[in-house]
Amino acid sequence: MSGRTREPEGSTPDEGPLWWEDAHPGFRDGDRPGPSRSRRRAVRRIRRGFRTTAIVSVAGVTALGAAALTQAPVRDFISVGGGTQVVSDDFTRTVAKGWDSAGKGGRYTLNDPAHASVSGGTGKLVLAAPGASMNAQLTSVSAADVDARVSFALPDNPVGGDVYFGVVLRSGAQGSYRAKVRVLPGGTVRLSFSRAGAGGETFLGGETQLPIRLGPGRRLVLQAQIAGTDKVSLMSKAWLSDVVPPSSWQHGAVDTSAQRLTGRGTLGLWSYLSRSGTAGTLEVGSFSADAAEAAPGEPPVIVTPSVPAATTPTPTTTPTPTASATPKPTATPTVTPTTPSVPAGGRRSAKAGSAPVGSTRYAIPARAVVVATSGDDGAAGSVEAPVHTIARAVSVAPAGGTVVLRAGVYHETVTVPASKSLTVQAYPGEEVWLDGSVQVSGWRAEGSAWVHDGWTARFDHSPTYAVGAADGTAAAWKFLNPSFPLAAHPDLVFLDGRQLKQVGSVGEVKGATFYADYAGERLYVGENPAGREVRASDLAEGVNLRAPGSVLRGVGVRRYATPVPGLGTVKITGRDSTVENVLIADVATTGLSALAAHVTVRDVTVRRAGMLGIHANYADDLQLLSVRAEDNNIERFNSSPVSGGIKVTRLRGVAIVDSVASGNAGKGVWLDESVYDSTVTGNDIRNNSHHGISWEISAKAVFADNVITGNGGDGLRVNDSAGAEIWNNVITGNGRTLNLVQDNRRGARLSDPGHDPRQKLPDPTMTWLVGHIRIGNNVLGAPKAGATCVLCVEDYSHERSAAQMNLEVDGNVYYRPDRTPNWLVIWSRGAGDPQTFTSLDAFQKATGQEDRGSAPSGAVGALPAAVPLPASVAGRTGS
Repeated sequence: MSGRTREPEGSTPDEGPLWWEDAHPGFRDGDRPGPSRSRRRAVRRIRRGFRTTAIVSVAGVTALGAAALTQAPVRDFISVGGGTQVVSDDFTRTVAKGWDSAGKGGRYTLNDPAHASVSGGTGKLVLAAPGASMNAQLTSVSAADVDARVSFALPDNPVGGDVYFGVVLRSGAQGSYRAKVRVLPGGTVRLSFSRAGAGGETFLGGETQLPIRLGPGRRLVLQAQIAGTDKVSLMSKAWLSDVVPPSSWQHGAVDTSAQRLTGRGTLGLWSYLSRSGTAGTLEVGSFSADAAEAAPGEPPVIVTPSVPAATTPTPTTTPTPTASATPKPTATPTVTPTTPSVPAGGRRSAKAGSAPVGSTRYAIPARAVVVATSGDDGAAGSVEAPVHTIARAVSVAPAGGTVVLRAGVYHETVTVPASKSLTVQAYPGEEVWLDGSVQVSGWRAEGSAWVHDGWTARFDHSPTYAVGAADGTAAAWKFLNPSFPLAAHPDLVFLDGRQLKQVGSVGEVKGATFYADYAGERLYVGENPAGREVRASDLAEGVNLRAPGSVLRGVGVRRYATPVPGLGTVKITGRDSTVENVLIADVATTGLSALAAHVTVRDVTVRRAGMLGIHANYADDLQLLSVRAEDNNIERFNSSPVSGGIKVTRLRGVAIVDSVASGNAGKGVWLDESVYDSTVTGNDIRNNSHHGISWEISAKAVFADNVITGNGGDGLRVNDSAGAEIWNNVITGNGRTLNLVQDNRRGARLSDPGHDPRQKLPDPTMTWLVGHIRIGNNVLGAPKAGATCVLCVEDYSHERSAAQMNLEVDGNVYYRPDRTPNWLVIWSRGAGDPQTFTSLDAFQKATGQEDRGSAPSGAVGALPAAVPLPASVAGRTGS
């Protein structure tokens, strides 16, 4: 996209030349991953003033974990958040024998490479005979406290006996732990732990059966954590990949025996076929792990669970406001922290996202039109005589009426016309899916592939928001990554529920790939579809709420081949509309688009969208409440101009509250192109490949009470934007921690792209000059290795100093346990290079900032009294 067009969403470059890097051309800030720094105490903040801080030692956390296990095995009591990613593998390579090397984590060592291979985005392990086991170990990875996640599928149900699969933890000369999934014939799933060693295998904590069944080809996700030394605590949970993950752990164990494994060890995957079983294949889709790394001699990063309200420390001191602090201060305790860490548990964002499809219970009003897959479009539309299609129900429902969907899968495009508002909802307690795919049969072998004749579905594959327009050519304006040239092709094919990768010719079809031959009207797949379910998308649009005041709630939406110019699979074009408790999954490009004013998106999950989870443009007064955007941009569009979790542009008034943006390939949350008056509070922004939050060429915002950790780019990046309150955030383990940058763009220059054309231009509220920003009471933890500063303020145009930007910085906690990066602060001087400060004391003396700031390194005394929370911020956070 470029500034010459009027697409519904635009982007502008957020990467400028860094002065330090210009002098060191071999280095790029944030390019190299590295371990996050050790932390020994946990910071918990409640919703008043600076937030109370609860102090729990590592040993205390472990003890609490053991107690929690005894009382309630599913309690979420440990978290290894904010650590270093040591393993990341999506198996996008081809290996005939063995698994070669993970994307991150080194080379796999396998006990039987001849029965292992990689193709089509999966790592295959063949259990060739009863009693066979397969081990894939990453011997170059060494860690003690780990959070690991792996997804896998069985092409066929186990026959005659059970199949085991799991993650190997702390593997070494003395043995290893195994976090295991046991799949029984029929698909029953059970979780367990064991400790394996020279003396055999010792089972720990029994076994938990889950209320799910794993069907052939369906993908299961296993997450496991291990922490502690005196008491080794293990927790796990598992879920089908197309449903909402459980919010709590499902199985736990504690090892206090003399044989417990307390040191660092390698990581890997393990599988086993019982002696009564029949040979089969296990397919791994992804494997990742974060380690709570510590500096030599330091304890590991362990995070305390939330403290119950009854035990919240009582405030003991009240800070005296400065002459410039007009709000009445709230009581703030004196605390004695050492290493700040990322809060665990107790956050409303932990429950963000849709309720499980089929679990909602909305009341059915009188005169509702009922739809059932067994209905008749000539029927009355009552519960006793439902209609057959949603389209029929929409046409006969009165304005302001309700359409109720009985359980089943509906293969339709649902449009609520602009002429009448409607509510579309699931029948109470029934599972409803809108599905853009159809089952495809009638396959024949052709060479090394299989072909279906007569496939006529056609989709636009324009790579920009303008139909037929070519991709951009300038840096940061190219949608497509050359490594993923078919990203904008929205065709989708699923084999037993697993999404296949699209290729550009018949000759490339092999393994888990497909090719859509438009000219020949054929569909090719690279795996034998005999006896398996093949589904291919033939609908581009899922839902369009065109009428003001319309509602969609309680349903799942999946497998629609929405092209880039088509915007979201679910579109909201009618003002004052609501989408609530909706799960959107496995769609071609964008999950949801809000394109009208006064829209509310509440309790919505978007996962595995091809390009972007949630998008909004011209959607003034937008409310994104308790939403979850995770694992989006699976097609790997470039991070700019658009991709990732949530992106909003050209609007006035947006609230993103108590939500989660995690694991997205791109930015977690991006506010860009003249977004005015943003509230971003109470969110978890974790493990996205680019910046956690990016606020760009915009104005007026509150960023408060967010946890921003583990992101590949900056934690919070402010680009050419003014008028922000940045308070009470925990930002740690990212690239640059808090990065304020000014480049050459100016709001007064109308040739610069990114203006809101609805405003009188030049817009006096959009100067695009960094300024008037208050930064207070944040925990600014050490960034990843390679980042050059914790607080960074730079003007690449070399025109304005930090003082001229009118910045106020006070009451923040800076943590660099080993004093890296060397520069605590980079501070613009306008012309020439900026000032750099290696210590907080030097920064305070030179600038007069941070009178009440703190920079602990190890055990320290009490924190200085917190800066009073501005009333404008307290009002937006519920404090």
